[in-house]
Parts: sequence; C-alpha cells; structure tokens
Amino acid sequence: MKSPPTIIDRIPRKARVIVDILLALALLLGCIYARGCPVSSETAKLRRAEKAAMVGPSVPLDRLFLRSEWPYTGYNLLRVGDDGDGVVFYMMRTGSGISADNDVLTRRDKTDGILLTTLPCHIVDTWYPSEGPFNVPLLLFVDDPAAVRAVVHLSLPDGSEATMSQVRGEGNPARFNESEWIAGCVRENIFLFQFPVTERMWQETWFHLMSTNSYLDSNSRAEFPALIELYDRENQLIRTVDYVIRSRAGDAHT
Repeated sequence: MKSPPTIIDRIPRKARVIVDILLALALLLGCIYARGCPVSSETAKLRRAEKAAMVGPSVPLDRLFLRSEWPYTGYNLLRVGDDGDGVVFYMMRTGSGISADNDVLTRRDKTDGILLTTLPCHIVDTWYPSEGPFNVPLLLFVDDPAAVRAVVHLSLPDGSEATMSQVRGEGNPARFNESEWIAGCVRENIFLFQFPVTERMWQETWFHLMSTNSYLDSNSRAEFPALIELYDRENQLIRTVDYVIRSRAGDAHT
C-alpha cells in the first residue's frame, strides 16, 4: 500500500532544491563564523593574551591601523582597550612578514584617569623616511567624559615647546564596519595627536619620546613634562594637569 504524500513531498522539486542550497549556505557561513571572522578571532587572541598577563578583560577603545607617515614599528594593527586603572595595547602583524611585535600585549597605568603616551614598540627604529611627511603620534586617554577638547604643551629637552590641540575622537576615522566591534567600541575616549618632525628633530628628541613606550627598554630615564588643558563642549577650561611622560623604568622609580 502506497503511503500518503508528506508535506515535503507536496513541495515542488525546484523549491526543494532552492531550500537545500540555502541551508547549505547557512551551514557554510556558520562554520566560517565558528572558525572566527577577522575581528572576532583578533578579540579571542586579545582575551587569551590578557588572561596570560592577568589583566583585563579590557573595554575596547580602538582598532588602529598604523600609518605610513608614523615611525616604523614591527606591527601594523594596534588594538587598544581600557581595564579601568590602565590602558592595554595589543600589537598585531597582519598580512605577510614576521615580527617580534606580533601578538604582544603591553599595558600602561593611568594617573588620576589620564594617560599620555605614544605608540608601543619593542625597539625604536632610528630610520627617518627620505620622502613624504613624518609625524609622531601621541595618544591621550582621559576618563572624564566632559572633556571633549584637549591642548597639550609638551616641553622638549632643548627648551622649546610643542603645542598640539585635538578634539576627542577626531583624526582617527573608522576603517571597518564589523558590528561586533562597533557595538563595544568607545573610540571617543582617545585624543589622537600627530606632530610633524624633521629628521634632526627625530634623531635629537622625538626618537627618545618614542622610546618611553618601549616594552623592552628598561634603562631609559627620559622625561617629557607636559601641561594638559581639558575643555568642555562650550570650550570652557575644566581642568589643567601637570603631566610627565616617562618610560616604564622611569615610572618604576617615581
């Protein structure tokens, strides 16, 4: 006796083929996601590095691709996070090439809710590009959400002063749209400054400034005093901070 047709049997053959294809695609996408899309796999590596270093988990602040006009480092992607008392930097090398800075996590303490530093690195390269602009980046982290503009007056060893002004979050446009990262990103916590330097300025002064955020330099005692002015949305001065950029070794001896 022939069994009665099921609901599936009543579906036209072409429709069943389309459904099968869609199910196969869904399964394939699920497998790809499970293996980790670029941002989620980065996050997994970051969390493992934080756990190994017994820090975090940090709140995502930024995902910075290093720029050609910045000093050379062995990595090209920097994940930045806040763990409350400090800032976590996770260096990654994407694409081809091998680097000692790949998958390296470092951390710097904040002082009264503020950290002013430059790019982390293991060894600062003295090479200066012969063509094009050359800018040294400075990153300012401020916990106070009322501060939307910052002015930094950096005192240099030769007695001169470098003055930089920036609005929170400007100068660092998003380069990605992954919803997982965007949902937790509080990019506006960072003031990104870029100061143009000549070859002489780099070799005499700014080279030493970059060394203050080297995670291998245990001997540097270089200090760069700075006056930080913070302004609110109405451009009213809300706080003035005397700050000193030091290396890790310098922080340990204060």
